[in-house]
Amino acid sequence: LFANLFYVFGELPSLILGALAWLWMSQYLKRHKHMLWKWTCVFYLAFMISFFIQPLRYSNRFEYWMLIIPLILSLITFRLFDKVTDEQLNRYHLHFLIIGLTILFSILLPQLLKLIWERPRPYLVISGKNFQAWYIGLNLTFDNTTKSFPSGHSAVAASLLSLTVFKMEMKNRTYKLLKFILFLYILMMMISRMIREDHYLSDVLFGAVIPYLIYVNVKNLFMKDNNEILK
Repeated sequence: LFANLFYVFGELPSLILGALAWLWMSQYLKRHKHMLWKWTCVFYLAFMISFFIQPLRYSNRFEYWMLIIPLILSLITFRLFDKVTDEQLNRYHLHFLIIGLTILFSILLPQLLKLIWERPRPYLVISGKNFQAWYIGLNLTFDNTTKSFPSGHSAVAASLLSLTVFKMEMKNRTYKLLKFILFLYILMMMISRMIREDHYLSDVLFGAVIPYLIYVNVKNLFMKDNNEILK
């Protein structure tokens, strides 16, 4: 039950945070009449759809007509966000840009690696298939049973580490509590993926490391010497 709950719902916190980040950026760029604001709207809509669809897809309850629900919710929340002040948008836009990019690339990069790595999942090995430790297939694989490396769920959960970008806005005790909660949540996700026999230890470890590396590099790019890239 523990493993299945994390399988179905474990990615939702990151998807919600990603939607919020791209909603924030779309409003910021729109008010500053930046040419990229429409792209941020696309990312926001993609995260809203993913947030709604993921648990339905994992539980085999998704039907295409359900797409209208996140589309309506996206329009409503976009309009409601007009009430956020320019001062707030300007103060935190870099924070949410870093969060949005970290979560976005933490979703895309592991999925790209899965396509070329072609590592069979543990439940296949248990049932008799040959184990391949560090094997890169000669062709792209679209078979989900051979997408063990790295763990996408672990990567998406670990992308919540991007919340630590708010360190300067938090009290030291609050920041330490946040890190503890994030560490515990990511650890629980990693354990749940191995319990389900969907991943090996190396899968979840690499899955968790990828978002950290993405976050560090994105943060250094946009916050080095307080140099704001987007004006």
